[in-house]
Amino acid sequence: SVHWHIGSVFTPDPRLALRAGIRLGYDTQTFSAGAGLRTPDQRVGIDYAFAPYSDDLGSTHRFGLTLLP
Repeated sequence: SVHWHIGSVFTPDPRLALRAGIRLGYDTQTFSAGAGLRTPDQRVGIDYAFAPYSDDLGSTHRFGLTLLP
């Protein structure tokens, strides 16, 4: 079967990223959304993503931390 992943990122400011995506061809996954924040020097960042599932599987919340030297 064929699966498609389509996404977009909107960065109104270099320190902020807003993300959204859709997944086509899956039985339980449809869309995801998230955001990312960075410090002005881009060395520290935190990211969040939300992905709901159908068929009573619940939702996924993911967090990420970026630390650059």
